Amino acid sequence: MFPDPHQRAEWQLPPSLLRHPAPHRLYLVEVDRWWLIDTRTWAEDRIDRRIEVPAAHLER
Repeated sequence: MFPDPHQRAEWQLPPSLLRHPAPHRLYLVEVDRWWLIDTRTWAEDRIDRRIEVPAAHLER
């Protein structure tokens, strides 16, 4: 959120405030599968129109 290092330092929490039992935590989410969901007609027909996106398309 803060590209400027000095401004970022003003808002940065020390790591000790992010460890158990702290109220704020950081998590790493690893995605195994990803879908695109088309909800345009869901309210009308309740047909699941999601399609899976191959993992190779997610890597950068």
